[in-house]
Amino acid sequence: RIRKWETDIKVQIKNISQLDRQSIAEVDSAIAVIAPLIAPLKIERVYSNGNLLVYRNVKEFPEAETDGHNPNGLAVVDPRPNYSWGIQSARIYDSYSSHSHTLMHEFEHALGLEHPHKTYSIYLTIGRSAIPQYFSSRREWMELMKKPFYLSKQEKTVIRMLYSPEIKSGLRKEFFMQAMDLK
Repeated sequence: RIRKWETDIKVQIKNISQLDRQSIAEVDSAIAVIAPLIAPLKIERVYSNGNLLVYRNVKEFPEAETDGHNPNGLAVVDPRPNYSWGIQSARIYDSYSSHSHTLMHEFEHALGLEHPHKTYSIYLTIGRSAIPQYFSSRREWMELMKKPFYLSKQEKTVIRMLYSPEIKSGLRKEFFMQAMDLK
């Protein structure tokens, strides 16, 4: 079923005192990219009482949430309450060795997006990996990596569709596909 935020998103960087300016600015940049895509909901960074908690540049992730593997990033959308399919809280972790694409990837998960089930001929930040299989040269791949908060036109469209008022939390995914004429 569709899960999405139904209330404004308040992003709190939990380990902000341990981060440099660039790491904090990267969170702000991700927020700036996402904000127009989820309107009329708002997303903003706060210093306390956040409902989307971000842990940047961590050396280890909580073991209970990684199932024994060692990812570059992790998003945990908290279990749904009994009365709603809406997302009310989530956590994002990224490792000290990850790229800003990882941060954006985890933000997409926190918004309710999953990995695609098929391969596309375009680069998707939400894709399962950042393998440069979509590029004809290393130079082309490196150019994309210079765009730190890249979301494809298609990903932006999907986020706008997901957060449109017509799509309600709890909607079955097949009805979402049908409503968006995506068979």
